Amino acid sequence: MLHGWSTGRARGGNRPALQGILVVLFVLLSTIGGFKEAKAADTLPDQDLIRGIRSEDVTLWPALFLEGTYDSNIYRKALGEGPLVDAYYLRIRPGLAIKNRQTENMALHFRAVGDFRRYFADPGTLDEQTRFGGMANLTADFFPKGVFKFTVSDIFRRELESTDLSNPSALLSFIQNEATVRMAIRPGGTIERRPLSFVLGGTYRVTRHSEGYYSRLDTDELETFFKAVWLFYPKTALVGDVRYGLHSFPDKSVVSSAPGLTNFDSTPLRATLGLDGLITSKLGFVINGGYGASWHESGASYSGPIWEAKLLFSPATNLVWRLGNRHVFELSYIGNFYNSNESYLEMETRFANRFDIIASGRYTRVAFGTFNPGAAQYIVSTNDRVDNVVGANIKTSFHVYRVLGITLGYDFERVNSNYQVLNTACSNEICTDFAAYIRHIVYGSLNLQY
Repeated sequence: MLHGWSTGRARGGNRPALQGILVVLFVLLSTIGGFKEAKAADTLPDQDLIRGIRSEDVTLWPALFLEGTYDSNIYRKALGEGPLVDAYYLRIRPGLAIKNRQTENMALHFRAVGDFRRYFADPGTLDEQTRFGGMANLTADFFPKGVFKFTVSDIFRRELESTDLSNPSALLSFIQNEATVRMAIRPGGTIERRPLSFVLGGTYRVTRHSEGYYSRLDTDELETFFKAVWLFYPKTALVGDVRYGLHSFPDKSVVSSAPGLTNFDSTPLRATLGLDGLITSKLGFVINGGYGASWHESGASYSGPIWEAKLLFSPATNLVWRLGNRHVFELSYIGNFYNSNESYLEMETRFANRFDIIASGRYTRVAFGTFNPGAAQYIVSTNDRVDNVVGANIKTSFHVYRVLGITLGYDFERVNSNYQVLNTACSNEICTDFAAYIRHIVYGSLNLQY
């Protein structure tokens, strides 16, 4: 699997049976978090009225997530690249959220979640991926109920990703800090319903990779945004959104061991206009479209349409179906950008206010910008890489008690691609790198939340 659309892979080996059995015990336990898109262990519990440690001015929500996962192809390798590596791993994620008693002048909200991962598998290179991560977020809203609302927030995270190389010195981990300032203007109407709202602001994002192998991919980003919403009908709004950014790489060096990687600065623009509303009390829709451009200083640049169209059908209060299609572009280390066209079907349902089921299926066509490998020793099958991605997942959650929940889930992903790289200087038996893989993930967690 080549770095770009997806990341991750490694060398083979057998997992220790006893350690695997211990992790399976954790896989049989998990948490509920309501209708959330992320896995239960990736979020803090809902901060509702039945949870939290409360004082006169502050409420605290402590949590602890114990998650077990089985990954059938942790390094996302194709069969032609040698034995696939499967692994069990355990995640321990303590969390805490703090929120002040909201006043007319200020609302403060702090959230933090730690992330410790322990891998149980041979070969020993997997032990190198046992490490710490996490995130912390502080948000301050000034005059939260006023016509003018000011927000200052900062998110710091250390992300842990499975590398696309078996080399333990090339772990794909990075730290990122994201600072945002925004102002919302909501003239007229009431606190419950304001027909007009305007939001403008900016986000400065710094990304630094922990391991020197990927330091060339460090980035500095500044994104400005403006969003306008006109609620011209009780349940239907006209929405306009414009985003313009400055994206740069501090390190402009060329790494010959990374074929096809590009790090050219860009000034991406995304502008859309659309509608968001209800057709009937049970049928809703989101439709928007516009123009996007990556505007890279060198190499390929994207310039073309972007859109999203989605139908939402809720035949009962405990059941929601979503059917949609979206076409977007994103910046990429391969070919400067990729544009993806994704079609998806999603379902969420809840029984007895305790048992949730979330399921989805999707197909995505991902086309990268034209690029060259950048080193004579590499021969690529095509300069116009196209990936076809099929994915499906299902998650079931059960609310056992106010402070305890369990979740089980399954994810499937298959990537087919016309792209592969032959390293002519390779001395190993396998010298071809494929941008394709099949992956199965089974996960679960025990969630303690107060």
